[in-house]
Amino acid sequence: MTSVPATIPDGTPRQASKTPRRARLARAHELAGQGHLERLSILPGQGRALGVYRARDSAEMEAIVNSLPLNPWLTTKITPFTPHDPATTGT
Repeated sequence: MTSVPATIPDGTPRQASKTPRRARLARAHELAGQGHLERLSILPGQGRALGVYRARDSAEMEAIVNSLPLNPWLTTKITPFTPHDPATTGT
């Protein structure tokens, strides 16, 4: 999943859009502990993040994205893929 910086619409109450860094880190830690978050990286100079998540299906992935503290203000793109490791599959 990739996301761009949060875009909070004008008129949104300040407190509603002010998600502490601590809450974002806590949720990432929870998702990692549950085996969902494999890797989260900030793409240098782009103001974007790239996350590699593990989910059973698209419904579970959508639930994971919806659980992110900044989700209401993120633009996300989910790209499903399957593992491909030539070292173990021989292809």
